[in-house]
Amino acid sequence: MKIFTDNLRFTEEFAGKKFEWQPSTKECQNNTLSILSSRLFSSRETYHTVSEDIPQWQYLFSIEHAVESQYDVLIKIIKEGADLPDGILCIAGSGRKFHGQRYRAWESPPGNIYLSAFLAPKQPVINFSIGFTILSAVSVIQAIDAIPELRGKAMIKWINDIVIENSKVSGVIAQTHTQEMKVMNAVLGIGINVEVTPKVEPTLFVPKVASLFEFVEDKTICKRSIVFRNLIHHLHNNYMMLLSGQFKILIDFYRQRSAVIGREVKIISELPDEHYITSGRVVSITDNLELILEGVKSPISKGRLILESS
Repeated sequence: MKIFTDNLRFTEEFAGKKFEWQPSTKECQNNTLSILSSRLFSSRETYHTVSEDIPQWQYLFSIEHAVESQYDVLIKIIKEGADLPDGILCIAGSGRKFHGQRYRAWESPPGNIYLSAFLAPKQPVINFSIGFTILSAVSVIQAIDAIPELRGKAMIKWINDIVIENSKVSGVIAQTHTQEMKVMNAVLGIGINVEVTPKVEPTLFVPKVASLFEFVEDKTICKRSIVFRNLIHHLHNNYMMLLSGQFKILIDFYRQRSAVIGREVKIISELPDEHYITSGRVVSITDNLELILEGVKSPISKGRLILESS
């Protein structure tokens, strides 16, 4: 994997090792990566190296502080017609203008993981419309499970929030572009509160946020660099599963780690009106991520979910 960065200390801390670096000005010229590099790093001096530790991914762009969401940058570049290669990771130590679903602000203090991934399968993908969201959520759960003190604790709150003890610790988003029945590319956005709990005003939808550090005694086994390596390992494996038609395995895992199945919930419409839609006990989740509520005739495919008190 080739690594590009504007901050050697930050990147080596994230990677957990030292590298031999070279100035990367010429390295980024005359190829499709030059556009991405210029947008991410602006005019800042950058360096590059090669790591054999993570062969599953081709490129890592590591930025200590991003002035714009890498997720948005990737989407803009694709819309402009750039043909980026498969297997790009963009990691930031902190940033501005980060967001979750429907552009809801995502607080991004230093100490956490802010990852965007670019995938270019260029092939048909079963259930692609929700498959990439599922693979991101499942990968986060598996990355957290790899921490012994956290194994089995993280759950998925419909649709794309990861919670521990009803406190939000992560969120995922995804956008895909298709052409003639093929998924040409997908952009994934993943935020995980690892070492720092952001200051977020509580709402009915997200009554509490937390960081992974709050749930472990031994902080050394839950460092940001460890969670990051776990995450990108599982992200690649699950991507391969999705491409090989193993969607059912991923959706079954999603259901098994659902925080809402068997719970009483209330569904509210999205902004701007946020009116009440329905409520009831969640019986199951369909392959299309629709909620089946007890006594409610139609599956629920849209809206924001409030978990009622147990």
